Amino acid sequence: MPAPSQPDPRAVANRLRDAWPVRAVAALTTAYGVAITVAPKLLAKPCGLTRVDGSVPTDVAQLTRSIGTRDAALALALAVSPTGSPMQLLTAARVVSDAADAAYFARVVPASQRTKVAGVAAGWAALELAVAAYAARARSR
Repeated sequence: MPAPSQPDPRAVANRLRDAWPVRAVAALTTAYGVAITVAPKLLAKPCGLTRVDGSVPTDVAQLTRSIGTRDAALALALAVSPTGSPMQLLTAARVVSDAADAAYFARVVPASQRTKVAGVAAGWAALELAVAAYAARARSR
């Protein structure tokens, strides 16, 4: 039985090098997702969703933890995914999630915060698209 073929080490190194921006953004997103899951106030306070005393209402904390868990799970999968189709699919899932946050989460925050919340979520989506485009362009060279 022939030995399994080994991947070309240079090709593997090139794929890792070309995808590093995607992985870096994914790692940062994973950390932030874990942080807001553990401490929902990190997201609730800038969004204006805390009580006057600074505490986070239970429903806001639960929603924040849901968003944090989703973001951490998708971003961690993206950070360790192989380049190519898996990375593209996970990037699309992250972009759609952040676009949904921009469209829907921004509707539940106080009116004075809507533009900021939508802008931050849309900004994450744009950043993910930009680093994915960079990685795709680098791979095609």
